[in-house]
Amino acid sequence: MEIALGLEAFGKQFIWVVKKSKRNEQEKEEWLPEGFEKIMEGKGLIISGWAPQLLIMDHEAVGGFVTHCGWNSTLEGAQTCDGIVGGTINSEAIEKAMN
Repeated sequence: MEIALGLEAFGKQFIWVVKKSKRNEQEKEEWLPEGFEKIMEGKGLIISGWAPQLLIMDHEAVGGFVTHCGWNSTLEGAQTCDGIVGGTINSEAIEKAMN
């Protein structure tokens, strides 16, 4: 929820790739404020599930990358992005983020 609110407040275009977690289409997305997708229409794109991460990050319009510090994301970010922000989920990722 905080990421969504931050993206809205920042006011810049974005692509947000999230892990697909819904069990069915009627289940409410608890991490997404109600009406967020409609508010951000034309400003942002939310992709649920797999996305061509390297292709997206290699685009000249991408100014930064926020990652969970997984191995592939860290390597791809180092290859393509000027700015990387690491937000770790588990202890193994903390060590990678610091390197």
